[in-house]
Amino acid sequence: MEKLEALRKPIKKFFPNDVQLLPGIEFGTIVGRALAKTGDFAWARKWTPLISETALRALESKLGEIKAVPAEIKFRGKFNAQYFALHVEARAKIHESCIVQTGEVCSACGRRIGREFTWSEKTDARRITEQLKKCLEQMKIDRGSIPNDVHIFRIMEFGTFIIVTEEFKNAITSLALSDIQFSKIQTA
Repeated sequence: MEKLEALRKPIKKFFPNDVQLLPGIEFGTIVGRALAKTGDFAWARKWTPLISETALRALESKLGEIKAVPAEIKFRGKFNAQYFALHVEARAKIHESCIVQTGEVCSACGRRIGREFTWSEKTDARRITEQLKKCLEQMKIDRGSIPNDVHIFRIMEFGTFIIVTEEFKNAITSLALSDIQFSKIQTA
């Protein structure tokens, strides 16, 4: 833990107090190769959304500024497009009615040690299957933790889950942007 804090200390001053600097965090531009033509959204990883410049500008015309940084993606063949990595902070929390047991807060990552959720422990969010749908059906977000200053954010307890506002979803739907899906999630 002391080693982690020593690594965090020099950079902590550059971030707001509520930003989690989790172990393994990566900084810098996303660099990579695309093997095929992509649509309005592309995914560097299941939890790392990229948006084309055209789609980003169209979305910003409806919602205002969206935090995003250019990604350096090289395409095979003649297709070429500029993509941006969306800045998506962990801001919302799981509602307490979904937490069966709480333990101490881990000083490294801010998550609760020994917590269990009301849905099955066998539900594994890494497998995008029927299990994920069941997880989403049972999960509730604490309404008071939902930020009102951004349209896209993550759940603190599940950093791979990305949540968007209804306004964000409606803007994407009205613009008919491709390569993104939505599932409804409950609040309490």
